Amino acid sequence: MRKKQTIEEAAKTAMTPQNEINCSGYVRTVALDLGEYMPPLDANEMVKYLASNPSWEQLGNNDQMASSLAAQGYLVIAGKAEARDHRHVVVIIPGRAGRYARGYWGSIKGAHHKGEGIGIDYAWTPHDLHDVQFFAIRLPTLVSSQ
Repeated sequence: MRKKQTIEEAAKTAMTPQNEINCSGYVRTVALDLGEYMPPLDANEMVKYLASNPSWEQLGNNDQMASSLAAQGYLVIAGKAEARDHRHVVVIIPGRAGRYARGYWGSIKGAHHKGEGIGIDYAWTPHDLHDVQFFAIRLPTLVSSQ
């Protein structure tokens, strides 16, 4: 049986040098470490997978709900798919950074673009934030941070 942990503990553990430069690989590692299957997909395909998987609750663009569910022991993933490139996915953690949800992510732009517990406004442009979608799933391996 997997050890129960908070989402932030799981997020910190998954931030390996390989995942620092791969957002979808990072998200996949967090999910797999928590016992949730996540296929090896790029960020665009991962967003499509989450949107079409009935096990994942679709939160729309509600980052307040995303932060709240992360604090209650849900795995919450934010993502934005786009036809022109691979785009981006992020693991949401409890709490707020100003007006925005907080998260962890890797980045194909390099390790210096990774996010560790900071606002998702660093993961996307202000224009893109309006199109970010959030997905949540309750996992028995996660404990509430409240």
